[in-house]
Amino acid sequence: SGVSVEAARLRHLVGSTKVETFPLGKTGYVLRYAGFSQRGYEPGDPYQGNQDRYALLPAFAGKPDQMFMGIFDGHGVEGDAAANFVKDHIGGELSKLMSRDKYKFDFRRAFLQTFISLDEQMHHASQFDDSRSGCTAIAACFRGNDLLVANIGNSRAILGERRGNRVIAYSLSVDQTPYRRDERERVKACGARVLTMAMAKGEEAINPDWLTDADDLEGAGDTPLVFGRSSQSPGYAFTRCLGDSMSANLGLNAEAELVQKQLREQDQFIVLASDGVWEFLTNQNVCQTVMEYTEPVAACQAIIGQAYAHWLQLEVRTDDITLILAYIDSSEGQAPRPPSEDEVAEY
Repeated sequence: SGVSVEAARLRHLVGSTKVETFPLGKTGYVLRYAGFSQRGYEPGDPYQGNQDRYALLPAFAGKPDQMFMGIFDGHGVEGDAAANFVKDHIGGELSKLMSRDKYKFDFRRAFLQTFISLDEQMHHASQFDDSRSGCTAIAACFRGNDLLVANIGNSRAILGERRGNRVIAYSLSVDQTPYRRDERERVKACGARVLTMAMAKGEEAINPDWLTDADDLEGAGDTPLVFGRSSQSPGYAFTRCLGDSMSANLGLNAEAELVQKQLREQDQFIVLASDGVWEFLTNQNVCQTVMEYTEPVAACQAIIGQAYAHWLQLEVRTDDITLILAYIDSSEGQAPRPPSEDEVAEY
C-alpha cells in the first residue's frame, strides 16, 4: 500500500513510551526497564494479530522490594486470548498463593504452583476455548536481592554479567524443546511422536534411530517437532505450555523449571524475550546490543529491529517478537558500568 517496510514495522510496535525505574527496597539496586512487542508478519494473513503479551508489575504484591515481569507467547486459534488470560491473572494468582499459610515462607513453591493453577483455570475458562490454544511463559520475580526465573516453553531469559572488560550473557532458563533429550523422551513416554514436518507429512521416511544417536540435534537438519500419535498436529517446537488441553495428553504440561540467584554488583541487566528474538539471535548477540546503549527503550527497539530483519532475510514471514529489558543500577553507578581495576586484573 505504498508504506515502507520500516514504517509498517514501527506501526505495529507497541510498548513503553518512556524509561521506568523501580528501586528494589533498601537493597541499593534500581531497575531501569522497558518492554516492547512487535507484531509478526504473515504474507497469507497480513492482518493477523499479535499473540504475544507481557506484564511489568513493580511493587508486586504490595512489597516495595518486589517486581514481577513476564512474557507469554500464545499459539493456536485463540492464542492471543490464552496469553492475555495469563497476563491478566498471574499477578493475582501468585499474590493469593503467597498469602496462604502453605506457601507463606516458601516462595519457590508458590511461584511454581501459580502456573499449575493458571493452567487448570484455563481449561475451564469461559472467555476462550483452550482445547488447541495456549501459551508459553518466561517470568522473573525480583525479591530484594533475590532473582527467581520460571520457564515454561521456548521463550528465554538471560543475564548480562561483567567479567573483566567484557559482559557475558548467562542463561537464566533452558529452552524446553524436542532438541533436549530429556524433554523429547518425556513427551514420547506420554505418547507423542517427535518428527520433522517432512516426516509427519510422509514426504520423508521416518528413521526410527534418528533421535537416539545425538544428545543435541542443533544443526542436524529440520527442526524436531511434537506430534500426536497418528496425526500431523500439533507440530509444536516446544514441549511445555499453559492451556492447550488437547496437547496435555502428549506431555505438554505447565510444570515450570526454576532458576534462583542473588544479585551481585557484576550484574548489568536482565533480558526476557519470546522465541521470536532467539530464533536468529544468540544470547551474546543480544548482550552486545544491550551494552551499546545506556537506556532500555532504545536498546529494546534495536534488538527487535535486528530480530525482525533476520526473519525477513531468512524466511518469508516473521514471528511475533516481544522483549523486556531491565538495566540493574547499583551503588556503583548506572548500568552498564565499567569494571574496576581489580576486576580487570582478576579476569
